[in-house]
Amino acid sequence: MKNIDDINLEDFDVANGIKQRGVADLVEDKIIKECQLVFGNVKEGRSKKSTEDMSFGETLNPNSIWYDIKTHDVHGDFCMPNLISMDKFFKEIVNVDRGLFYWFQDYSLIDNRVKILEKKIIPYWKLELDNLGIGNLGTGQLQIKDMKDPYINENNTKEMFQNEMVQKYISFLKKLQTKTLSRIDYMESTYA
Repeated sequence: MKNIDDINLEDFDVANGIKQRGVADLVEDKIIKECQLVFGNVKEGRSKKSTEDMSFGETLNPNSIWYDIKTHDVHGDFCMPNLISMDKFFKEIVNVDRGLFYWFQDYSLIDNRVKILEKKIIPYWKLELDNLGIGNLGTGQLQIKDMKDPYINENNTKEMFQNEMVQKYISFLKKLQTKTLSRIDYMESTYA
């Protein structure tokens, strides 16, 4: 019986001039289609903005397992992927104890040929905490600071990871509060 780790993509050709986002969409689509061929209960993500790119089981059932596919062009200059909004992290993952796995798929694009390289499939709590930041987007966006640095830590536990995320998020919100109050003061003193 196959499991998710047995899914491997083949190299493929792309149209001339395709950009990184286009290749990423193709890789993501191929992963989902391959999983749907092998496993009967795979559903595509609810929308482009949903946390999951695919799920096993009924998507909104707390027992469903979600996969978020992150592609990485190994020849790219800098890669700092957004993972999940902090609001969704707590509401959709922590509060319902949902299984969320990140599928990191490395590839290279040379002469219109996508070469599929290493893949790593890990639960969210195995992300390296020191290589995670919270970007100032919406309610805060969890990001990997740099894909070229270690971003997986097999020693993390779920409880440790979640506790650290609470502390990181509180710190982020306090800094945001200070910045926001400073901006309000500036606007009131300058324009009001």
